[in-house]
Amino acid sequence: MSQLSIVIPSRRPLQTARFALETALIYAEKCNAVMIVSDNSGDAKKAEWLASLGPRVRRLDSDAPDAVSNLLHALRAVETPFLMPMGDDDAAFVMDGLAPMSLASLPGDVVAVRPQTVTWADERGVTRRATFAFDGETPSARLDAYMRHSGGNNALYYSLYRTDIFRDLWFYFRDYHPTRGAYADWAFVYAFLSCGKFLHDPALLYLYDVAQWQREEDLNASLNALFTAVGLPLRAADLMMLLTFVDWYGFLCWSGLPLTPADRREASLFSARSVLGSFVNRVEKDPDRYSPLERNYCQSLKRMNDVHEAFHAALPVLDALKPGLGEGYRRFAEAGGLTP
Repeated sequence: MSQLSIVIPSRRPLQTARFALETALIYAEKCNAVMIVSDNSGDAKKAEWLASLGPRVRRLDSDAPDAVSNLLHALRAVETPFLMPMGDDDAAFVMDGLAPMSLASLPGDVVAVRPQTVTWADERGVTRRATFAFDGETPSARLDAYMRHSGGNNALYYSLYRTDIFRDLWFYFRDYHPTRGAYADWAFVYAFLSCGKFLHDPALLYLYDVAQWQREEDLNASLNALFTAVGLPLRAADLMMLLTFVDWYGFLCWSGLPLTPADRREASLFSARSVLGSFVNRVEKDPDRYSPLERNYCQSLKRMNDVHEAFHAALPVLDALKPGLGEGYRRFAEAGGLTP
């Protein structure tokens, strides 16, 4: 029985997606994995080519309007205990001469296995190689290590996860998140790290294309596109860390996360100290960039000792960013059924 599904939401036509898909197929053959491609490209040649690759490849015809919807479409088809999300502009390999880690034998406190992650861009080549495992015994230990070793990109997201945790959190996000914006990817990784360990498998290699994040103008354009795609104003980029805090808080409210009450509280406190603390620092360094309401919120945090109070105090700030956004985040957190 296959233990792993490689999940690829793919909007690119065959010409630009073929290399990524070919590497995924070889990876699947070496690992006895299933390859699920949710294809919303509308490219008939791509559909024909995928159909020719044999029973290991499952192509799902998709009319999803965006990447998040396309991913969700693919996740519904996963039947294996583990899955690996993959972008159709990336590449994945199994190193010759090395045996991949046995997924079926992983201890219960392991949430995911991370490959060697190599970031690259066509004009620069390889920019970074990451092999760090996040195997601390507590949420704080793992989260602190990730914030020190992430290198400013979130490539850890492309790991091999336990399907029930990864898919069910995405379904919670689908059902209750106020925007379903792809800007929440950092909060997803923080939530997964809150739950358990990420081991490193040197037999696996993932090439993550960071071309759109290299130059400042490209970075800003890509970030702005994440917000405008879900109806948020461009100013949302200035509130990115605040949005990450409320996303992470909402995830920690979800009763489906395999966390003890103590670990849930520890993760929520860490989120306030780190992510929310970063937002405060940014406001204090450039106060003229922020509204009086945003500045007053940051000042009020210094008088708060409770993460829940900090979350609820942020809701009027979000409502000012977009009417109804704060109320949407309140409902998102309440839908989880718990208070971290």
